[in-house]
Order: sequence, then C-alpha cells, then structure tokens
Amino acid sequence: MEWHVITGSKGGVGKTLLSLLLLAYHLEEKTNEGILVLDLNAMNTDTAAILRFGSKVSNDFEITVEKVERNEPNRIIKFQDVSYEVYSKQKSFAVGWTVNPFLLYKYNDFANLLLGIKKHAQDIANELEISPLKHVIIDTNYHFCNLFGTQDEQYAKYQENCADDHFNVWFLWVYRQLKQIKEEFKSSEIQTIMQTAKVIERIFEHNMGPIINTYTPLGMLPTEAKKGGIFGVGGEGVPNKNKDYIIKELEKLEKLEKVGNYISFQRLIKKLQNVRIEENELGDTRRIFSANLYKAIQEISDDEFLPINIFPLPIYQPALEGYTDRERTNTIALLRELETYKKFKKLLNRKYDNEIL
Repeated sequence: MEWHVITGSKGGVGKTLLSLLLLAYHLEEKTNEGILVLDLNAMNTDTAAILRFGSKVSNDFEITVEKVERNEPNRIIKFQDVSYEVYSKQKSFAVGWTVNPFLLYKYNDFANLLLGIKKHAQDIANELEISPLKHVIIDTNYHFCNLFGTQDEQYAKYQENCADDHFNVWFLWVYRQLKQIKEEFKSSEIQTIMQTAKVIERIFEHNMGPIINTYTPLGMLPTEAKKGGIFGVGGEGVPNKNKDYIIKELEKLEKLEKVGNYISFQRLIKKLQNVRIEENELGDTRRIFSANLYKAIQEISDDEFLPINIFPLPIYQPALEGYTDRERTNTIALLRELETYKKFKKLLNRKYDNEIL
C-alpha cells in the first residue's frame, strides 16, 4: 500500500487543498486502484464533508481500532463510498472519518490506526464495492512529531506489518519556521523535529525517503503581507480577484526540469540555517522565506535540478476562494481545471517517474 500523510504546524496553510489535489491526481492517474481519503481533522472535517456532499450513500462501513491502553476509548472509523465522474467515467473511492474526531494521537495511536486500516483493507473494499485499496490519503491537523516517534523501537509495528509499503509524509512549511531555524536552531523544538525526521527517513529509507517538503503561497507569506486583502495584492484591503498570485522563487524551483536525489530533512534545515539573505536585500518581508529556500536549493543543485522531495507550488488562484465550502458539487472536476492542479500534477508525475513503487 501507499500512504500519504499530510502534516504541518499551523492551520489554514493548505492541508485540505493538498489532500484534494492528491485525490484528483490518483483518480486521474491510478484509475484501477482503490483509494481511501481519511479525514482526521479534529476542528474542521472539511475534506470529508466536501467529498461527501451530494453523494448518494449506497454503502457505509465501520471499523474499530484497538485500544493502546486499557483506559483509552476505542477509535471508531466510519467509511462511505463516493463516486466522481473522471473523463466521462464514474470512479468510486472511499472516504473515512473518525466517529469521535477530538481524540488526540500519539505515535502508538497513529500506528494502530494505520495498521487497523491495513488489516481491514479488503473488508473496506468489499463492503464499499471499490477496487482493492492501494492508496490512502490522510488529512491531519498534526505536526509529524505528533504522529511519529523519535526512537527506532517506536516503529516496530511498521517494520513488522508495512515492510513493503511506501510512506509519503507531506510537511507543509510556514513562514515563521524560518525564524525558528535561524534564531532558535538549538532549541529543543527544532532538535526534536530533526531527530524525528531522521528516524522516519532511516526506518523508511528503502522508499527513497518519505518526507516531502511542501511550500505554498498560503504558508509562505507572513500575516502582515495579507492585511491588504488576499496576500496584499489588492491594495487598500480589496483583493484583486482576477489576478493569480505567484511567488517567483518557488516558480523558479518548480521550473527546474531535472529531478535530483532526495535531500534529508537535516541537510535542508542546516542549509537554510546557513543561508544569509537579509530583509533589507529584498525590500519585501513576504519574500524572505522563499528567497532563502531558493538560494539553499540553488547551492545544493547549482541550478540544475530540484530534489525529488521538494514540492514548490508557486501559484494561488482566485478561483480557489471558498474551495472549502461544503455545499459544492464537482469539487474535484473543478480543481482539475486549475493551473494549481496542473503544476502539482507535473511535480508528482516527475516524482513517480523517478521512483520504484
């Protein structure tokens, strides 16, 4: 099985959008393979609500994930089959959500959750009458340090039960993390992140390294840049609804044609920590992170390639305004028409083309 776990350290930076982009891609490109989208957001289960809106419930199915400790409640996941039209063909997939979305997760809980899904994968497919599960997309509101441990032994269940599985841990970066890297490099928080990432990469190294560093306009711009409307591009608080917003440094990275080797999380952090670009060099605080990232990758690749696990999505389109509205039909079909999806598809195709799954 292939797992896509979407993580980040802040809300509102595009985790739901990334989940929908991944679903749109797999519906289009993996036409005969079963897909599950699992929504673990405790505050807003937007992904599940968006995908289920207007669907006719022909089947639903529940599984109970075993307790981790005696006094902890069972985790019950409910699944429903959903059908979307993809190029004049109906494609069915599964949507899942927890009956109690407010239960927090630790590494043992999350491991049991994934293993519970894998254990019942055939039952889910049979009950919902979809193709056998091959791809699982998990939309979370967690940092990967909440979901994965810092010690090798904490991955024993994965090694025993998921040795042949492929893990993709999508990490959405936010603007404020650059300050942490540069000013708080020796903090316990940064060191925990680096240690967790190091173990994740070592345990799953046969899969070419699972952490995918993802950068979007939603997460790359500081709060002050958004005061003048959407990303401050509208002037006087009124956004320009007819103009796509593009981060030019991310666009330069996205346009690099060659795919390079996986860059470890630790190497990326240290490279970002050592890059020296000051705010007064740019004249625009909005570009500090993207400029630092571009220079770091430029030094690594000499402007020749983009590391396989760096995903720059440089564009934000006005058409995405309100995409999390739950009462909207054909969300995936609409998303596939946008340049945002086309850029994402190009990057993901390149990643798949250079991996052995």
